[in-house]
Amino acid sequence: MAAQVSVRSVEWWGSVKMFVLVLCLAQGPLFAQRGSARYVGGTLGAPSNVVQFGCKSSRGTLDITSDSNLVFGGDVTGPLTIGYDSISSLKYGPDSVKGAFCYPWDSAGQFSNKRHYVLTVLFQDSTGSEQAVAFELEKAAVRPTLARLEARSRKRVEYTSAVACLQYQTPDECHLGQVSELKGLTKVFIDTRSPSDHDVIASEITASQLGLTVLGDQQGAEITLRYTGALVGDAQVGAFGASGGKVMNAGRGEVSVIRDGRPRVVIMFEDRKTSHWEKEPATNFGKTFVEAYRTTVAAESR
Repeated sequence: MAAQVSVRSVEWWGSVKMFVLVLCLAQGPLFAQRGSARYVGGTLGAPSNVVQFGCKSSRGTLDITSDSNLVFGGDVTGPLTIGYDSISSLKYGPDSVKGAFCYPWDSAGQFSNKRHYVLTVLFQDSTGSEQAVAFELEKAAVRPTLARLEARSRKRVEYTSAVACLQYQTPDECHLGQVSELKGLTKVFIDTRSPSDHDVIASEITASQLGLTVLGDQQGAEITLRYTGALVGDAQVGAFGASGGKVMNAGRGEVSVIRDGRPRVVIMFEDRKTSHWEKEPATNFGKTFVEAYRTTVAAESR
């Protein structure tokens, strides 16, 4: 009798587990279409190029259950509805477009292993003007949300960095290559937001005397160096609970080779200058590229 009771208990628990599994599978698509998100800014109803860190952004729900509209309802902003057919592009990564943003994190975190990623939706408003809105998605919802937005808008997600892409795509899908692909290429284009960063990187390349030519535009380039520099802050707690903080230069860059008209990322770079004695991130980016190229040349000559 005891054995029979035990068998029934196992059978009953197995049924419960099966029911829970079926329930989870049944609800999965619904959860994927409606999830927690933060509205962190964009171009709607605010001055452009206003960026704040450590502020309170709007929490809410990003709902893509509709076949025609993306809907966000937040605790600060009112309901926001975007028709899928009005979406012109989708971007995902640590950077967004120019606009007004309220990021609830320290700016220095974007140049560390604690970086936050945002989904930027670019769309045409009722007047035909292009607008953009950006959201930070709940981590577990990112993959299904991106997939469903691609399917509904018929636009491919553009990843703004290879690091972001590698979280959800294969190296081949992210167009990742090998440093050895630099071999034999000599024409370099440097893409930066700051002329001073451009000059710093170019001076490292020129001083290397490796036979590299820095071009004035991207036409004819075989190697592209893209670099973004920023002045960032890192809030922290000092001794005995005293509040403190640090302001520092930071930078993020990628080196790509152009093969068959398409770029392949061969170097990913991220750096923060945390002390007076360290070199500037732009300088380190230039040196990183030069050393990688020098190693490739040395390997070729063996």
